[in-house]
Amino acid sequence: EDVRTLLEMGEMYLATHYIQAQRYRSLLRREFLEGFRQVDVFVTPTLPFTATPCGATEVVIENNQTEDMLSAIMQFTGVPSLAGLPALSLPVGFDPDGLPVGMQVIGRPFDEATLFRLGHAYQGVTSWHTKSPRL
Repeated sequence: EDVRTLLEMGEMYLATHYIQAQRYRSLLRREFLEGFRQVDVFVTPTLPFTATPCGATEVVIENNQTEDMLSAIMQFTGVPSLAGLPALSLPVGFDPDGLPVGMQVIGRPFDEATLFRLGHAYQGVTSWHTKSPRL
């Protein structure tokens, strides 16, 4: 059902919208590649919020703003996908309510190996990956 809705929404976009989106994608990728001249990886939160109830379609993010779930999820995880960059999410702890929190590590194009090495090293000195939230 969700896929059908997304496909139907796609019919409303013009070729000019697609071309503009591709230009934005190229610009975003160039900005990341420029940044990689100074850093090995970028680190961001995985999500701008912690876990929500199953089936939730909206989420409250900073400044008590309500946002649709997909848009909120894509704030951080969609960026490397759009730029064609590999990313890895790692557990980094729990919020005050005991819900899991993650960090996303974004790497250079085709450099998944660096992300795996970094993730392995991080998990070697932390134990968050062995813990589960309270149920």
